[in-house]
Amino acid sequence: MERQPSPLRLNLLWCAVLFISSAFADNQVTVNAWARSDYVKRRESDGKVRQETYVFGAGRYFSGTTVDRSIDGLPFREIAEFLAPELARRNYLPTAAVDQADLLLVVHWGTTMPRVTLDQMRGTTDFSIDRSDERAAQREFNDTMGISGLVSDVNDADLKTGFEQSERLTDDLDRDARASSNAQLLGYTQDLRRFSNSAKVTEEEATLRANLEEERYFVVIKAYDFQGRWSLGPKNRPLWTLHMNMRSPGQNFKTAMTCMSRVAADYFGRKMDGLKVGRPDVKEGTVKLAPLIIIGEVK
Repeated sequence: MERQPSPLRLNLLWCAVLFISSAFADNQVTVNAWARSDYVKRRESDGKVRQETYVFGAGRYFSGTTVDRSIDGLPFREIAEFLAPELARRNYLPTAAVDQADLLLVVHWGTTMPRVTLDQMRGTTDFSIDRSDERAAQREFNDTMGISGLVSDVNDADLKTGFEQSERLTDDLDRDARASSNAQLLGYTQDLRRFSNSAKVTEEEATLRANLEEERYFVVIKAYDFQGRWSLGPKNRPLWTLHMNMRSPGQNFKTAMTCMSRVAADYFGRKMDGLKVGRPDVKEGTVKLAPLIIIGEVK
């Protein structure tokens, strides 16, 4: 049975989230990278990083809750052009021909949706509400994967109270699902699971929790074997995956892409122990690369 956090720990966590969210509202970039051990061993043998070529594939775009003209409708090619120079720093270069590419880099991007409750949207808070019935209903919802019966039972008892309860229940379920989705998109799932086993709230955990409460730009890169040369492991499993994200309010996605890709460049194709947080270094100069090939792009 999963351990439930104590009220004291929840209070400490909430205080830490409020502090961290205001203290780190800048251009900090969070990166999480994973790679198959056999891939890393072969690519970085003899102390050298073997050169590999790639083609891009456009993944899924996740829109946020607000209108953002810096990312809405942005052509995928522009995103690829931000990533290409930084990929070159790790010896990943565009292929001259599709049939010669070593990797297919599938890129997902977008903005997370913050966890905002109905009470917060209305500007009201009621600390006297007993939420035990909602938690029990939520567990039942998770077991049965249906909500209509729950709402009907509550409404039979008290129409007005039941409607308010069902609103809060739906809101809680949506918020929890959104938090889970955000954690996956940002690459936080494993670290948050590790933190949940500790009674002490660390600054790192508070930072991650704060990130789930706000809109954040993110990019996820999944690198697949394009030529079938890697026979070990599941066939469709990525050789490596990288998540990068940063705060979006007050930012521009193109500027954020520059920051994120520069910080993440050192971790492409590598396996990390935990998350890395950093700020971009200012670099001068240009990188000349061959034309980028994007699978499925209409010319």
